[in-house]
Amino acid sequence: MTAGDRVPDAVLSSIAALVAADDADGVDDDPRLGRAATAAMPALLVVIDPGGRFLWVNRTIPGLSRADVLGRSIYDFTPEDDRAPARAALERVVRTGQPDHFVGYGPGKRGPRSRYQNWIAPIAAAGAVVAMVMITRDVSEDWALYDALRDREQRLSLALDAAGMGTWRFDLATAALELDDRARAIYGVAAGRVDGRTFTATHIHVDDRAAAQRVALDALGTRRSYSAENRVVRDDGAVRWVAITGSPVIDDADQVVALMGTVTDITVRREHEARARQAQRLEAVGQLTAGIAHNFNNMLAAIIPALAMVEREVPPPLAHLIRGASQAATRAAELVRELMTLAGYRREARRAVEAPATIVEHTLQLCQSTFDRAIAIVVDVAAGLPAVEVDAGQIEQAVLNLLLNARDAVRGRPEAMVAVRVGPGVDPDAPGRAMVAFIVEDNGPGIAPADVERVFDPVFTTKEIGAGTGLGLSTAYAIAREHGGGLRYEPRPSGGARFVMTLPVSATPPTPVAIAPVVPATGRGTVLVVDDEAYLRDAVCAVLANAGFATAGADRGEAALAALAERPAQVVLLDVNMPGRPWRELVLQLRSRHPTVKIVVFTGAALAPDEALVDGWLAKPATPDEIIGALVRVLER
Repeated sequence: MTAGDRVPDAVLSSIAALVAADDADGVDDDPRLGRAATAAMPALLVVIDPGGRFLWVNRTIPGLSRADVLGRSIYDFTPEDDRAPARAALERVVRTGQPDHFVGYGPGKRGPRSRYQNWIAPIAAAGAVVAMVMITRDVSEDWALYDALRDREQRLSLALDAAGMGTWRFDLATAALELDDRARAIYGVAAGRVDGRTFTATHIHVDDRAAAQRVALDALGTRRSYSAENRVVRDDGAVRWVAITGSPVIDDADQVVALMGTVTDITVRREHEARARQAQRLEAVGQLTAGIAHNFNNMLAAIIPALAMVEREVPPPLAHLIRGASQAATRAAELVRELMTLAGYRREARRAVEAPATIVEHTLQLCQSTFDRAIAIVVDVAAGLPAVEVDAGQIEQAVLNLLLNARDAVRGRPEAMVAVRVGPGVDPDAPGRAMVAFIVEDNGPGIAPADVERVFDPVFTTKEIGAGTGLGLSTAYAIAREHGGGLRYEPRPSGGARFVMTLPVSATPPTPVAIAPVVPATGRGTVLVVDDEAYLRDAVCAVLANAGFATAGADRGEAALAALAERPAQVVLLDVNMPGRPWRELVLQLRSRHPTVKIVVFTGAALAPDEALVDGWLAKPATPDEIIGALVRVLER
């Protein structure tokens, strides 16, 4: 066999034989069929000798003539680093006499290193391979498309992973629901075939099923994409929120054959939104209650000390009534303080680093007398917990509110149980943040799903009229948020309610408790009481006069400055919410004109942490002993 332009007879005979083998009429071998086939073939058809030298080609690539190719080796057109696969394939064909294939590189559509797919078949004579037929096709563009598609798939996969999305496809003909690994993880579905006909009933929350079915049917009818959010129930019973997108799949016959789309777990986002709505509701309530609470504070600031003084002077039968009125006024003051906490107008108390176990111990001491002996109290505080920097009184109040709520939920039930557990916690908004979790749970009826989103709303309660104010949980929520933590509700797996309060840990050890000295309830010197409410001024002045102080009064800042100019005083007891100039401006003027005078602010509102500006702070309302004690401590400094 010699190289040239004529198609080798052996090649023609082989092609004609192949064609004849598939012909029903048994067409005889005809070289014309071979010539027609080689001319029409979209690939290069070449004949090479066992060493890889070109003997014949049906055509050449642009830029090369047959003269440039015939008689030369295929390796002359293959980059040196890519020759090994070609050489190995040719050697296998010669050795085994069996067809083979390989991927090679050479000049072509995409430059000097275009990719070729090569198929080789032996031509044998006398039991030996004397030549080989090779079909070679430039697949560079195909591979470029494949690489581009693979790149897009990888980018899509990265995007889906980054977005936490899974993919799904529902086949209308077979009702099979295909879920990728992430979608299975979101739905909590084990490996295996998923029946799309029953999936809605088994995995979509009962309250969301009708809406989920409606949007899918609408998409099929309108041939439009859709998106929806609903709850799903995983195989393990957990309820999660998901966002679903879907689009109809239309075949070549213009028929909708499937729905396909994505699913994303949005539980964390929905929880954040719920907390944001809760914060907004609390803020709205705070704005409404702040003014009312301020006025009540002023009223109680006059009532409580007046009742305390009257109780000392009246005979025993009347003293009993006055004592009851004082207790009612004190309870009213506690309610006002809770309202001020909700409103965000409580003064931030000095915080100390406390051990969680100590907080729980003090809280249990407070509530022991209010718990029925039939209620079992379980306490489980993990060892080695870090401390928390808190206002211990507020946190104890928050835990107490949770305990009392749990007590009311289990009261009268068989085997009633309330548990307090403290351990490491997690902040849903910042999972990496170190927290301590105070968990209060009970085995009561739990909270109805319809009430869960309202459970922290102020004045919302499911208790009987008179059994609760509806402020306990909302106050605990506000206290936790003020301390940089949070409070959330979780259904207890075995039945009942669970509230989890998280607080950030402190890097320092617990603060030693300092014992405050006993302050004598008597005083000397002159006190100027500055308040725009006359009834409150009169009540406070009466308390101070009864304790041995000389007193004077003023209803606003200008009057206070004038009173001090006429008659010096050792202490000014100053309300911070009065008409006229801001109280801080008044304090600066008092300091300028009367540098030795002591200034104690008297308010129920929050103060910025600039207490160096004043000498003391007294919360409204206050008892006579609290008023006198605050002034005596300031004078003794």
